[in-house]
Amino acid sequence: MSNPEEHKEFYYVDPGIGKKLHTCPYSLSKEGNDIRDFIIPPIGYELTGFIFFPREHEGDGFYDGKIVAQYKKKPLLPRLIKPSLYILTFLGIVGILGILAYFLNSQPKPVFEASNTQKPMTESPVISADSTTQTQVYCTSTNTEVVEQKTEEVVVEKESEETIVEVEKEKKEILVEEKKPEKDIVKEEQKEVLAEKGQKEVPVEKKPEKEEILTKDSFQQEFWNLIHKRDPRMDSYHNLYVNNKGKVKGEEFDYLRLVILENTKAYKEWMKKLKAVPESELQDINTIAALRDALK
Repeated sequence: MSNPEEHKEFYYVDPGIGKKLHTCPYSLSKEGNDIRDFIIPPIGYELTGFIFFPREHEGDGFYDGKIVAQYKKKPLLPRLIKPSLYILTFLGIVGILGILAYFLNSQPKPVFEASNTQKPMTESPVISADSTTQTQVYCTSTNTEVVEQKTEEVVVEKESEETIVEVEKEKKEILVEEKKPEKDIVKEEQKEVLAEKGQKEVPVEKKPEKEEILTKDSFQQEFWNLIHKRDPRMDSYHNLYVNNKGKVKGEEFDYLRLVILENTKAYKEWMKKLKAVPESELQDINTIAALRDALK
């Protein structure tokens, strides 16, 4: 709470084309140095300062004026550097992952080398027609054995690959069954039991979620009830402020925070003025401007 002896003037904060946090208080200086952290500039702009506008007439509320935030555009190059770095980093990561995936998936093809079992022929003094025929038959039989050996190896390899694929499928099915939640298993068992008994599954009713109770209308209603009843307890107004802090905005909330709850001495003087207002006149007051006029 501010001390009226130290700060006798305060100014409303207007964010201009930007935004301000809902917790932004009033400013105690025309330059706005105490509320700079509460201002959110638009994208591509930066805050340069504030322009002061004095209070024009009494109907402007209880502020002594307002300060309006001023901005200027940021240079284009610094704004592009950061997103460009993000894009380049993302592309670099994707490229590295693609290269790793390519090398991991590429497997070398099996190479079959046929061992040449044929031994070099020794020199023979005489080569007859019968021996030549036998040599040709031997070569043919050797080549046939090599081809058959290659075919058997390919068939064995295919069978082994098919076996591995089938085993992996069975493992995946087992893992899926094991990962099945216990709740689903219990529900299925209950459904089976109910099906055997010929009963239907009873749907579970969902409890409705709690709705929000405090709204701006309820705050205003409670605020004016306290005013109309002339509630003398400062705690009543303090509890109303705490329960609605950060939820509602408006003249009533600002008046409650800055005038009624400013300090104990100011509250006693304000309550003294409120009790002096006639009952019939007080019940018809529903605006802050009318309340201020009645308390003068």
